[in-house]
Amino acid sequence: MIRSACFFLSVAMLQCGPIVGGEVQKQSKQTGSHGSTETKCQATGKTEIRIDCAYEAAPATTRTPEEQKGPRILLNHALITFEPAHESRMHIELTFTNKGSMALAEARTVYIEFDDEAGENHIRRPLPHVDFKKLVPGTTLTFTANFLAPALQAGHYHAYLWIPSPDPKSKFDAAHNLLLDNEQVADRASGLNRIAVISVEAGGGSRGSDDH
Repeated sequence: MIRSACFFLSVAMLQCGPIVGGEVQKQSKQTGSHGSTETKCQATGKTEIRIDCAYEAAPATTRTPEEQKGPRILLNHALITFEPAHESRMHIELTFTNKGSMALAEARTVYIEFDDEAGENHIRRPLPHVDFKKLVPGTTLTFTANFLAPALQAGHYHAYLWIPSPDPKSKFDAAHNLLLDNEQVADRASGLNRIAVISVEAGGGSRGSDDH
């Protein structure tokens, strides 16, 4: 049974630095056997942590007929690097494909956030260069961001992509969040997209896992 990769990050409250980034066109690359896409995830390094995760598409049966007709945004790959022992610049690369029949009609801000095991939020940062309106059907784009991140303490954290409604009245209503078209990434209950799981150990090390 193929499982999607998730990671835990231990983090202190993120002090915001300037975000810089952009996007480049990129071919989608999938791996696997017997016609399926295999999800892979690695967390490596001590001085610098490197999170490198690939994701599989969700089965078509998980989407309603109405959802099948609209935009279907797939997260292909996520790469995150940072130095947990001290304040450092965090680099993020996210690759998406629009597998649907139309582009997203409304602009949505994509946030990356990290919650601890108790569900308390420790980081919530907008990624302004992630623009789903540029994802016309069949297009694959990689968006990048760089910002100042704090030193990280040992512990376990969940990482998510939060894509709320652009309507201020519905922003914090999970039912109006955009869910990605990935196997075991979209969480309908919370309205969040779970992208990885990592455990940062004392001394700045990291231990990754592909378990939820």
